[in-house]
Amino acid sequence: MSEKLKFVTKKGECFELELKSSAPALGTDRRAHVFEITDLVNKRGTCRVALSLSCEDQVDLETSQRVPDAVLVNFIRRAFDNGDLSFNTTAAPSAFKEMIVRATDLDKQGPCADPEIRDFICHKAYWLAYTYNRGEGWPVPFDEEIDLDYLAVDQAAVRRNIRMLDEKGLIVKSIIPGEGRPTATLVDKYLYPNQDEHRSSPVIQNTFNLQGPHSRVNLNSTDNSTNISSTMRAEIFSHVRDEVSSNLPANDLLRTDVLSRLEQLERAVGTPNGLGTYAQFAGFVADHLTILNFLLPYLPILAQLASAPFTSSAGSP
Repeated sequence: MSEKLKFVTKKGECFELELKSSAPALGTDRRAHVFEITDLVNKRGTCRVALSLSCEDQVDLETSQRVPDAVLVNFIRRAFDNGDLSFNTTAAPSAFKEMIVRATDLDKQGPCADPEIRDFICHKAYWLAYTYNRGEGWPVPFDEEIDLDYLAVDQAAVRRNIRMLDEKGLIVKSIIPGEGRPTATLVDKYLYPNQDEHRSSPVIQNTFNLQGPHSRVNLNSTDNSTNISSTMRAEIFSHVRDEVSSNLPANDLLRTDVLSRLEQLERAVGTPNGLGTYAQFAGFVADHLTILNFLLPYLPILAQLASAPFTSSAGSP
């Protein structure tokens, strides 16, 4: 496997994988397979992994009826599923993580249940048939041998779940069995993950309008307006921080980065650097789909804050 290939996991990761080297590990009886893995979901960078097998296990793998490259790729996919590998960790660009692969790790795992199979099909449809598809509208196969090995199921199980997703309006089946592409409904579920929740719950909208040299805030179109003060500004930024914290896990590097950039923007409000800092923040948000989905509604108010002067207290206009 010398070319770069794209894969998805049951948990929704999508990455590009390249085998950089495969050679005996110096001073040991093991063989090391070094992979470079690039995140395609949130642009969290690249991680390098060295899979180390004993010579005996290497021989067993090569003489088995399974494809060695597929077994190693699926070991990596399962490592992402169970948390042994993650893009949310920091490492030096030249560093790599060594993982010992034992004989039991090479055994076929227990078969996935239908809900897991359907999740996998949806992830592959969105990422590989929509986001990273070279041909617009082209279907992708969901029952490739490497995926069947990963899911530990047969073609019949995958095709049964393709039919179920087709009937739910999430997948369009191809005339070629085992292949399909996502519907607009499925794509929207990834682009706008909170859309269904918003449709089913009452809409409570706070509209902030800042006008005039002494910027004022109007809430929900009511004329109970006040000058934008440092206190009001702090409340707005606090609300945005809460939104970030509630949508991203505490150990997520992306969360740390967003909160840091938000703090920089808050410090820049009311200074000549306000609009420039906002533009950098908005560009960063636009580059990350995960945060764009829940921060997009706040960008207009942050833009107005960045461009409007404020008073040091909530005094009179």
